[in-house]
Amino acid sequence: MFVGGLLLIEGFAQSPYFMKTFGTSEKDYGFDFIRTCDNGYVLSGTSQKIDGSSDAYILKIDSAGNEKWAWNIGFSGVYDAPEYIVETTDSSILAFVTSAAANTHLRIVKLNYFGSVLFDTSYYQSDGFPSFDLTNGHYLNDGRIVTTVVQSDTLLKAYWWNQFGDTLFSEKINTYNKTATFLSINRSGSFLSDTGIVFYMDNTQGSNPYYIDITRTNFNGLNGQNQSHNNFEAMDCRVVPFIGTNSLLIFDAGINSTKINYSKYSILSNALEISDVYDLSPQEICSIDAECLLNDSIVFVGQIRPVSDTTKAYILKMDENFSQLFLKTYIPTGSDESYFVNVKVYPDCIAAIGTANNSTSPDSVDIFFLKANLNGGITEISEFSFENSFITVFPNPASELINVNLLPVGESVYTIVDAGGRELLKGKTQSNQISISSLPAGCYQLLWENDGKKYCAGFVKE
Repeated sequence: MFVGGLLLIEGFAQSPYFMKTFGTSEKDYGFDFIRTCDNGYVLSGTSQKIDGSSDAYILKIDSAGNEKWAWNIGFSGVYDAPEYIVETTDSSILAFVTSAAANTHLRIVKLNYFGSVLFDTSYYQSDGFPSFDLTNGHYLNDGRIVTTVVQSDTLLKAYWWNQFGDTLFSEKINTYNKTATFLSINRSGSFLSDTGIVFYMDNTQGSNPYYIDITRTNFNGLNGQNQSHNNFEAMDCRVVPFIGTNSLLIFDAGINSTKINYSKYSILSNALEISDVYDLSPQEICSIDAECLLNDSIVFVGQIRPVSDTTKAYILKMDENFSQLFLKTYIPTGSDESYFVNVKVYPDCIAAIGTANNSTSPDSVDIFFLKANLNGGITEISEFSFENSFITVFPNPASELINVNLLPVGESVYTIVDAGGRELLKGKTQSNQISISSLPAGCYQLLWENDGKKYCAGFVKE
């Protein structure tokens, strides 16, 4: 199974579950995260550590939540924030950072596996680069990156980049414009489908309701192919795809409301398949985000306010019939308020990022990260039913040979894949040692089969 470009084996237990806070001595906010090829995570957000302004803040943690390195940089006195991060095939981290510095609207920063800056490139409006807000991005199988941007608050565009931060080309996305009173784009984004990219935006047209515009392209943009425009009326909302299907979830929740308004929309038939309201009463919904999964299950996250209580981060999981499977709240030790802004679901866990703080200490604001089991629980790995499906690789990092801490029974089959999920080495052995001398430096995952059991482990080649 591929998740974010990484090959994962279903049923593999990767590490313990945890919820922790990270950050500096100043105010730090969590935005987004990715899972890396060594089963750790890279978290992104902002920090006020350097100059009192919000600067881009990126940190790496291992699979147990231990911090490995942090990168925090920004232009003096202005707002800089990472909007999209990706792990490239050489195990580096590429970050797209929006900036409010004079004439600067985009920075692209590349960090190696150990957190050292490989390059930090700025794009300036004075050089002809347009002013825009970057909304999200995607890593394509051929190594290119596509980002979705809103230019001058009225035009949805897409930019294609290489792994060195160079612009390959850009293209206007021909979204449907219902009236001549088109004013602004309120929300926009994109997601990858099996055949191309689906772009969406909701736009405000005077006093009329919001309209969702959807455009489908191939992986090279429109090029006169695979182009379709769907338009339907909706409220201010968010859009996420059901993985592996041609359906979208469109949802919103009013501030201090107890209800989630949701619709399931078919891209192919251009029609709403279901539309209803889910009531969380008596709890108030203060913020909301979601991810849709295979088999049409949905995981919502955000912030709710239980009756006579402070606001707390929550996870709400619903099945294909939009019935509640569980609702749990989370608050780390030392904090009395928390919220989530992003969630991702993997074969072995649910992960979410946000912010936690203590209301009695205004400066006590930290990035909040959670790794829970698929039922939302935080338990040790010994309670997980696949506790025997992980192994340790040593030495790690390694240069010529790696060993596994498991004496094989007879013959073992091993496969080594890179950060992009590509199979690089495969073979059989009757020992617990594998030669990796032919691999270039980088981060890899070892898949090991022995005695009818499957195991995996991440490692770094120096």
